[in-house]
Order: sequence, then C-alpha cells, then structure tokens
Amino acid sequence: MKFFFLDGGGAFLVVSALIFFMAVAITLEWVVLLLFKIEKAGKAYLYSLVVNLASLGAGYITLPLIRQVGNEYTNSGQVIRWIIVFTLTVLVEGFLLILLTKKKPKEKVWLATVVMNILSYAILLFLFKASVLG
Repeated sequence: MKFFFLDGGGAFLVVSALIFFMAVAITLEWVVLLLFKIEKAGKAYLYSLVVNLASLGAGYITLPLIRQVGNEYTNSGQVIRWIIVFTLTVLVEGFLLILLTKKKPKEKVWLATVVMNILSYAILLFLFKASVLG
C-alpha cells in the first residue's frame, strides 16, 4: 500500500530519507573502493562522493524517460525501471571512476563499481520494501 505525503512533514521525511541513503551509499562505496585498493582513504571518499553525485544527477535528468517504461501498476514495469536505473548508475560511476583513476586497471575499477552498486542497491531496495515509500 502506498501512502501519499501531502503535508510539509511528509516531504521532509522523504528528503531526509534520500539524504540518509546518499550518506550510507557514499560511505559504503568508499569502503568498497578501499577494499579493492582503488585509492587511499581521502581520495577514495572524494571519488565516492563525486561519482554518487554524478549518478544522482544523471538519474534526475533521465527520470522522466525512465518513468515512461512499463506499466506502473505491474511489477514488470518496476523491475525494468530498477534495471535501467542500476545500469545507468554503473555506467556513469564506472566511466567517471576510470577517468579519476587513470593508472588503475580498468577491469578492477569496473568490478569495484559493480560490487559497490550491487551493495548500495540492495540496501536501497531493502529500504523501499521496509518503508511505506515503496
């Protein structure tokens, strides 16, 4: 069941949830970059912040097109939209990380990008399913 927040308090909750998720995603992806030894702590955090802001921007730009995919009342449309958004995120973050880390092996950077986004999207899907927003 979906609840529509029509007052200012509800809008604040949605914005707060998005900010919270972005902080969690940036931190989680920073840890993945450290584990893959893509960069040292300071640069890895900066790279995580930059690529997440870039993929967020790309998502907002393409959102009107993505919303048109599938029927909003069927699960197939939702699944297709999630796949499109995930793919867009991986592509934007992967290409940007390759530009930022020119000396690192591209295969390693792509693998780190896929792993960090699988983890981030797993948390995002869990939050959507566990809340009234999804």
